[in-house]
Amino acid sequence: MQKLQQAYDRRSTQKEKESKLERDGIMQLLQARGIKCMNENFLNEEAAASGKKVHVGEERKLEWPVLFYYPQHSMSDFIENFHENST
Repeated sequence: MQKLQQAYDRRSTQKEKESKLERDGIMQLLQARGIKCMNENFLNEEAAASGKKVHVGEERKLEWPVLFYYPQHSMSDFIENFHENST
């Protein structure tokens, strides 16, 4: 039982390290592009209602989850991976 717990702890630690590296990489890309953020809450998985969050895609480009709301029609569109160079 103790070995199982140790294995679980190692996996958790590894996931935390990977998550921190990913967050740091995203923050570096944001700074390099001159994008200012008030905080890092948008990087938290808990904050992402859809389970999607900002991530680095191909060629080190950012991909954002985007919600468009059209109040005049009471409709919305959700794009899971909106590439930073898309218009």
